[in-house]
Amino acid sequence: RVILAGQAGLAGHLEVGDGAIVGAQAGVMKDVPPKDFVMGSPAMSHLQTKKLIANMVTLPKLKEKVKQLEEAVGKLSGEGSI
Repeated sequence: RVILAGQAGLAGHLEVGDGAIVGAQAGVMKDVPPKDFVMGSPAMSHLQTKKLIANMVTLPKLKEKVKQLEEAVGKLSGEGSI
């Protein structure tokens, strides 16, 4: 018994182990071990996918912070070059 949620897709002839869960809209490219829970595209461990999604939410703030740091380093570099 396995659970394939809505719009999940499997590429080719793959083995989905007993008790495995494939989340909605997952793109499964390789075998899924028994009792594993995968999600995302490409499908990966649900814990790994959740971490990835959480990190994506913080990317705009991180990008802005890097920009600010680059500007600060540029100003400091300019001061010391006289």
